[in-house]
Amino acid sequence: MNVNKEVSAYIRASTNQQQLTLAFQKRKNIEAAQNLGIILKEENIFTDAGVSGFKIPMEQRKNLQAMLKKAKKGEVSHLIVFKRDRLTRRAREYLKIAHSLQEYGVQIIFSDPAEHPFITDYGWMVECVFAALLQKECEGIREKVILGLKTSHSMGLWTGGQPGFGFQYDKNSKKLNVIREESAAVKQIIHLLANGKSPQEIAQLLNKQNTLWAARNGKTGKWTTAKIKQIGSNPLFLGISERFGEKVHLKDQKPIVDMQIWQQAQETLEKYAPASRSKNSKKKAAFIRRPCVLCAKL
Repeated sequence: MNVNKEVSAYIRASTNQQQLTLAFQKRKNIEAAQNLGIILKEENIFTDAGVSGFKIPMEQRKNLQAMLKKAKKGEVSHLIVFKRDRLTRRAREYLKIAHSLQEYGVQIIFSDPAEHPFITDYGWMVECVFAALLQKECEGIREKVILGLKTSHSMGLWTGGQPGFGFQYDKNSKKLNVIREESAAVKQIIHLLANGKSPQEIAQLLNKQNTLWAARNGKTGKWTTAKIKQIGSNPLFLGISERFGEKVHLKDQKPIVDMQIWQQAQETLEKYAPASRSKNSKKKAAFIRRPCVLCAKL
């Protein structure tokens, strides 16, 4: 066996902030290879960076597929991976990958000393248990993350990532900063809606004025009716965030527009909305008018 050519490794991390960074996994995999007397070449290390093992199906992970393709050709004798969950966080996918590698004659080696070795002496019963555990662990992590987001949201903190037109999220302060040029366009749009202008008329007007859409990204796309409706119905311009079935007033977030003007704008949007969406618009307007969770606590 030409171990220098036939040994491969696979590493994956969802984010740069993840504890199991790509560099850490790579170092551990190289150390495992050295302990086995194997030289792991750089070109035989397959990396999927910024890829979720739960959200992204295995078929869509470019370098995992490249490794499996190489293994199918009979060019891989050993695969070194830090832990089972680096391959995937889905039970069915893990078993599919493990079965394929075994079929291709590939020996799986885990570089984490705490990870139970890959063995099939008892059939696939043990690996089925590990497969179930890795998915259960992932689901537990997801539940904790969602619970944390819900708690933060109920306290009036922004939890929705980049907020879109009119705002920029500051990761350091964890607050939304108003973009002056865009907020001016927001005020103009909502005031025009409040005065009875249709979304189509407003889009045409802004295009004539050469008002930029999302100017901070260097985009000069045309305003559309859909964009006007999206901005005109966004309660974030009132300082209100809607997530997880509740609305809260964001902490230290001042409204860009007046509540009365915004409600008048909603009436115009409802007027020009298709009949099937009109009922939803009424429900949303009533939802906004109810006291928000955080405000009720103050």
